[in-house]
Amino acid sequence: FFFFKQKTAYEMLRSLVGSEMCIRDRFNTLTQKKEEFIPLKKNEVKIYACGPTVYNYIHIGNARPICVFDVLRRYFLYKKYKVTYVQNFTDIDDKIIKKAVEEQVDYSEISKKYIKEYKRDAQGLNVLKPDITPLAKKKKKKKKKK
Repeated sequence: FFFFKQKTAYEMLRSLVGSEMCIRDRFNTLTQKKEEFIPLKKNEVKIYACGPTVYNYIHIGNARPICVFDVLRRYFLYKKYKVTYVQNFTDIDDKIIKKAVEEQVDYSEISKKYIKEYKRDAQGLNVLKPDITPLAKKKKKKKKKK
């Protein structure tokens, strides 16, 4: 991943495509049509990306979405949008439990260890940190109805 340290993800993508990127006429998977991108709130974009299931070190399959969403985020920032980027961690899963049993530790130790390693590796890719990183096991408290 040496090339990520030399250029930002946006600079790298721009050098690959050779010109200014455009967000008009993007494919909308919901409508199955090419449409102009229009944010729900003017000049504001919110991105929610599913993060990794943290039971081991990251591999190229984990690195690809990190870089893709970083390029997308940087593009919106470049276009002067206010961007909120959320990336979750799946910190409870059968794979995590299996790894915890193998290592004879609590599953939360596995999750904490590999979240830390994930963040270190993401930093090595020179990507921006997410604004919010929720955990799968934490539930929001429900407000009591009056």
